[in-house]
Amino acid sequence: MAKTIDETSSSTSLLDFAGLLALATALDYATGWIYAYHYFANFQLGILSLDIPAEYYLMYGFLVFRDWWFLALPLLAVAFLVPYLSRQAWWKRYLTNVLSGINRGIPLFALLLCLLGLVFVLGESTANRDYRQQRTDDFPNYPRARVWLKSGNSEDAVYKALSMQLPLGCYRLLLQSADKLYLFLPPAHQPPARLAVVEVALGEVAALRILPQYGSCEG
Repeated sequence: MAKTIDETSSSTSLLDFAGLLALATALDYATGWIYAYHYFANFQLGILSLDIPAEYYLMYGFLVFRDWWFLALPLLAVAFLVPYLSRQAWWKRYLTNVLSGINRGIPLFALLLCLLGLVFVLGESTANRDYRQQRTDDFPNYPRARVWLKSGNSEDAVYKALSMQLPLGCYRLLLQSADKLYLFLPPAHQPPARLAVVEVALGEVAALRILPQYGSCEG
């Protein structure tokens, strides 16, 4: 009989841990998605077109919570405390008295809304703060790149102008997806609140060289 009780307790603990892990992963992913959405919005890009791998959103979310660790730690403490309290008889009696006459789903729904609101605020504020810092420091995380385009559309004026500018190595590489390069050119003076990005299809690229330089061209 004792063995059966121990096995039941162990199974319950594993289920509690799995539930907490799933909730933490979902919140981390949501936070990372919100961060990426607002960060790349400053470059006038929508993240649905960027093909960002799912694991990157988890990394973004982790970086947000790392910056706001003093808020994340209490949340983790509560998350690990709830499964323990849920098995305590005195806590069940307390909740029964407090929630008598109230739909049990209302507090849970309110808690979920609070968590979603919190991760939205944290993700948005961190993304905009990071972009402002990058802009102030001349985008030190993005290397300069030299790009040579194929000459297939040389009659187009815009294409021709880009084919002359991109090999100079003043454009910065924002990111590279499976089929596109995203490049931007910081203005010589203080950049505007939002930057325009040049999207170049990889099929139009003859050669690409990423330079070990992270500052803007002089002049």
